[in-house]
Amino acid sequence: VTIYANGAAVSSLLAPVLAQFSRTYPKLRFEVRITSARQAIDALVSAQADIAITLFAPKTAEVKIRARREIAYDVILPAGHALAGKDGISLADLATLPLALPEKNFAARQAFDALFGEAGISCEPVVTASSLEILKELVLDETAVTVLPAMAVKREIKSGQMVAIPLVGTKGVRTYVELCVAPDRELSFAASTLADFIEHFMQQSISK
Repeated sequence: VTIYANGAAVSSLLAPVLAQFSRTYPKLRFEVRITSARQAIDALVSAQADIAITLFAPKTAEVKIRARREIAYDVILPAGHALAGKDGISLADLATLPLALPEKNFAARQAFDALFGEAGISCEPVVTASSLEILKELVLDETAVTVLPAMAVKREIKSGQMVAIPLVGTKGVRTYVELCVAPDRELSFAASTLADFIEHFMQQSISK
């Protein structure tokens, strides 16, 4: 089964899904490609992908959305940070922190740039990176803070290494995790069974 997915959806959604699924179907094989949402949709349309899991996907009639769950982006801090115990962090306070953000071609970065622009607040990140893992490592090393869905650092939060603090005083940045398939192409047994499994996992593990 070939799966295309956004980076933030992989570590906390797709990886545990495949781990559980493989224990039930140990002979199935998977190929996972990390791409943008647009590339994932194009891969479905061109039959390069069986399944796509997207964040910030453009609206299109080219794919069928099997499942959709809304998520919010939070401020991700190392657990020992001075602000780690707060109930919320304002956009103005966030702008004063050493901030690591995705590169400008990422939809999440564009959404945050628009949020700062609407508030009239200047924000210059100390690091920009195309890698989710780099953003996480900078937080773990207490070099910077970042903004991600809490689900993207679920393991680190559970282990007590990071905390996720909501943005307050602003509409924030929200998007959908979407499980997509091609509307006019029948899935194989393996892909169909996996899609069912992912849909159930999303319903159980991601709040609306």
